[in-house]
Parts: sequence; structure tokens; C-alpha cells
Amino acid sequence: MSPVAVAVEDVNGLPVPGATVVLDAASALTGTDGTAAFDLDPAAGRTITVSQPFYVTERAEFRDGGLARGRWNNALLRRQTAGATLRLTVRLGRWAGAPTVLLTEEQLAAMALAGGDPHGALLMKLPSDPSRLAYRQQWNAPLPVELAQPVLLPERPPAHGTTGWRRFNSTPATPPADIAALGRFFFVTCPGDTAAPKDPTYAAAVWSPNLNLTAPPDTLDLIVFFSPHTLGWTPPYPFGVSKGVPGADQAFVMIGTRYLTADYAFAYNLIARRRQAIVVMPLCRKGDWGPFACADGLFRLCREVLHFLHRECRTSTAGLTTVGGIDRVHWLAGASLRAPGAGVWADGFGLPPSPGRIVVSGFSTGIAPVKQVLGGGPLTGFDRGQWGCPDAASRDAFAAAWQEIWDLDGFHPATGGWPNYLNLLNGWYHPGGPRELRLIHSSGRVPPDAGTSDHPLFKRLRAEGVTVDRRVPTTPGIGGARELHGRAWSAVALDDPYIGNDPPVGTPALGDAHHATPKVGFSHCAALSRVGATPGP
Repeated sequence: MSPVAVAVEDVNGLPVPGATVVLDAASALTGTDGTAAFDLDPAAGRTITVSQPFYVTERAEFRDGGLARGRWNNALLRRQTAGATLRLTVRLGRWAGAPTVLLTEEQLAAMALAGGDPHGALLMKLPSDPSRLAYRQQWNAPLPVELAQPVLLPERPPAHGTTGWRRFNSTPATPPADIAALGRFFFVTCPGDTAAPKDPTYAAAVWSPNLNLTAPPDTLDLIVFFSPHTLGWTPPYPFGVSKGVPGADQAFVMIGTRYLTADYAFAYNLIARRRQAIVVMPLCRKGDWGPFACADGLFRLCREVLHFLHRECRTSTAGLTTVGGIDRVHWLAGASLRAPGAGVWADGFGLPPSPGRIVVSGFSTGIAPVKQVLGGGPLTGFDRGQWGCPDAASRDAFAAAWQEIWDLDGFHPATGGWPNYLNLLNGWYHPGGPRELRLIHSSGRVPPDAGTSDHPLFKRLRAEGVTVDRRVPTTPGIGGARELHGRAWSAVALDDPYIGNDPPVGTPALGDAHHATPKVGFSHCAALSRVGATPGP
């Protein structure tokens, strides 16, 4: 018999007290230091389970040598030996893959007519291969998505009759971006409040590119994107089906598929550029952004997502194997390594990556939570130990990691308007510093003229130096546009007729000016950004 210590920590690296640790037939609770002590034969141990009401339960099996020398099948467990004591460290997170549901066409039709809650993300059989399942409404086929160039506007005004993406410096991806082959898309949920700890109260969509790395990197870059709010939406959150809408429309879930895959193709754009950045998209809960509209909660979300991806072996090539891992036939349906029988076996998985370069982006009213994060307000109404990053070092780490803002036609009703927003940006952006500011707006949002505005922000930007000043003169039937760049900033202003025009040419199709702007803007910001440029080739 030998001493075995099991330490349980959260994604902040802080101890988790009150966790139940079961080692084979023995069990113990972690104390205030997050540690549980055992006295057993480490060569005979086979299974460990760690649970706590507000965290996702983790289980690991050992083979070929037991706890002391065997391999195991959970990337969130680490093994060390300190003298005579064997020490196992298990990291717990609060987010897990969303449950999934496959319904018959008759069941879908009935639910679409009456509304309802399937209590999971709906799946579909792929039309091209009915033996495979995928999230419903997720687009999986390759797309020749448009790749905007760093200088977006053409040197000469577009000829009459030029429409869509051909009004911009952009080329279709060649070959088309193959999202199904080069990454995975997940819906994830978290436990609820203290009254109902197992009820998911917030959900997010996550894009995870394949990484060509044999071991997890120290850091991974993330793009956090806020869509317009969902205030007034009536289906149950997050999986409810809209009443009377054909096709069993899961309104909240479809936000994720629309922006990351189907309509806006953000993930496709990153794949085509070979960017290894994680995209995290909180799904707004009926107008409520919850803990994510402050720095504390947003950084915790980034850490939780990287923790989740590490558990799924998505932070290296370990998860790409079909031997013990998730067969690619199940990739499109949110399949998880937490499923019974699944597992990648190793004698060490490395640590989950820390957040690297973070981009925070918002479209339309989705700029409101960006402004709240800029405002620096505290996490209120939520337990910081469960939803935030209580230590000062984490707050400093987020300030250092948050390197970019992408404003994709932000709209400012009831949030202080443009003056308040520009004041916040003026405090965040430092000339000569590492941060980058990207602004792109249609004329309907009435953006200030970055070239002439006397606001202190624009004065500072111009004083730092203008490296690009390109105009498309106003032309009847086309409109006009202007693009300004500096060392680490850009501001693009587009007349509504210039960007919102028919017939659509290019992928994704642009449509009306307001909804076309984030499609062009995301691609343009990605062209200017270093996010996801490393690690890997």
C-alpha cells in the first residue's frame, strides 16, 4: 500500500473543494486545498471518477500498469511522483458538448407546427450520405468562400454593373474550403445555477480547426464573436423549436450554424486562410449575455472552451486518430470522447493550452457586450469561482491577450451611442502598442468619418500615421466608399448601395447592406490579422 493524492483543480488552476473522488472501490472528498488522500496499491488501480455538482464529471481508466505506470484515456488527468506519493491531478470544467437528438420527419413536422423543446441540438442524416449524421442546418460542403485582401477597396471605381464581391479586392478560395475535413463544429452547454446545477443555462457554438501538432501548444488563439441579441425570442433556450416555422427551426442553435458555417461562413474563411484559431460564439439567452459581457466571464469562457477541446483531444493530432478516438464519420454530429467506450490512450497528454491572442468581435447590437467588456465592469450576479477568474493574475493575462477588436457594423441603440463607444475605444487602443482596431460600417449605422472626425480617438489614429487612404467616389447607382489604414488600425465606411446590391456575386452572398457588412468585414479583418497564424504550418 502506498499514499496516493488526487488534486482537483478548475480551469483557472485553482483548487476545487467538495469534489467526490472514487478510486476503484475507495472514495474521498477533496478538502479546501482541492486534494483527496488515499492509501492503496497504485499498481492495481484501474478507474478514477471525479465529480462535483457544478462541474462536468471526469472519468479515466488505466491499463497496462495501473495508476503508477499505466496509460489512461482522459486528457484532463496528469500524473506525477513526489517521493513515495503518487499524485494525480484532474482538471474539471463546466462546459460539455450539447446533447443531441435525432427525430423522424413526422416528429419534426409535429414539433415545427406546435413548437417545443427537444432538449438537445437536432441532428439530420446527410443528404449525400444517409449513414452519417450532422447538426441540423449546419453547412458542411466545401465552399469557394471569398478571401478579401488587406486593402479592401479597388484602386479604380467598379464598372457599371459590377456587383457583390467584385466591388472589392477579393478572390474565391481555391480549392474551396473543406470545413468537414479540416475541423469540427460543436455546440456546448454549461451547468446551471445553484438551484439546478445540471440544467444548461448558457450555450455557445465553437469552431475547432484541426491542428498539425503532435503535442498541445502553450497557447491557442481565439476569436470571440457576439451576434445581435435575441431579446423577445420566445422558444425555450437554448434548444427550443419555433412554433409555426417549417423545418423545425431551433432559433438559438441556428445562430451558431448561420454565422460560423451556412450564411456568413466565418469558419470557412479561416480554413481557407489556414488559420488555426478557435471561434467561440456565445448564444445570447433572450437578450441576456450573462457572465460573458465582462472581462472576468469572457476570459473564463475562453479557458473553458480550450479545456473542453483539450478533453476532446482537439489541441493536437491525438484526436485525429480513429483508433480509440472519434471516427470521422461522427465528427459532424458533436460526438464526444466522453461517450462510453471512446478514448485516446496515452501516458501523458500535456496541459490544456492557455488563451493566446484574443479577438473580440461584434455585429449590429452584438457590439453592446463588447462595449461592456471595454467598460471594465465587474462580474455581477454570478459566482466568480464558477463563472469568472478570481485571481489578479488572470485579469492581467486577459488584458495582455485581448489584442484585437473587430467591429462589424456595430449598432449602438440604448448603449450611449457613438460618443460613448469611441471614448471606450480611445481608452483601449494605445498608439505604438500591440493592440489592433478594425472598424467596418455601412452608412446606415451612421459611422463618424475617420478621416475628418475631431474625436480624440480618430485624431490619435491619424496622428499615428495613415498608410492607406483609398476612396471610391460616389457614383449613381453604386454609391461610394472610403478605406483608411494605420500601423495597427483600419476604418472602412461603405455606402449602403455600394455593399448591399443585386445580383449577388461571390460566396457568401451579400444581401442587404447591414447583413452584408459582417460577411465582407470578417474576411477583411482576417486578412489583416495575425490571429491563428501560429502554431503549425
